Amino acid sequence: MSTGAAIAVGAAIGLAVGIVVSVATDLPLMPELGLVLGGLLGWGRQAAARVSVETVAGLFLLAMPIAYVLWSLWLLATGVALVT
Repeated sequence: MSTGAAIAVGAAIGLAVGIVVSVATDLPLMPELGLVLGGLLGWGRQAAARVSVETVAGLFLLAMPIAYVLWSLWLLATGVALVT
């Protein structure tokens, strides 16, 4: 499978999961987040076949703090309180 096809399949699956999560939890922007994360996972799966495990683990460890910061900013912007 080509890289473009892997990204498209991952994005489609992520979008479907995001829609289900959005409907089930009533959280906004879940389809968009699923689309982006699915595309990244599709790319990562394809790229993993060409690079070492250490490189993929390094990219994952780099992406996690970025995702945490983006999630925190989204929570602040929407006024969602995790603790009552």
